[in-house]
Amino acid sequence: MTINRFLFSLFFFLIVCDLKAQTITLSGVVEDIKGNPIEDVSVTISESNKGTTTNKEGEYQLIVPRDQKISIY
Repeated sequence: MTINRFLFSLFFFLIVCDLKAQTITLSGVVEDIKGNPIEDVSVTISESNKGTTTNKEGEYQLIVPRDQKISIY
């Protein structure tokens, strides 16, 4: 492997890592006051139309930009 190829590979790896670090995968469970899971609750990225709903176990998973907030309805 030449030094140029190595440096290109390293540069590409660092760019990919930087882009991936821009988002986080948020997951959780929505429960009522008694601890029972709640199905079909909307979990959205604030000021966006992107989101998901909870499954019958109350679980959700959403990829969120690091600087964004979420809303749960």
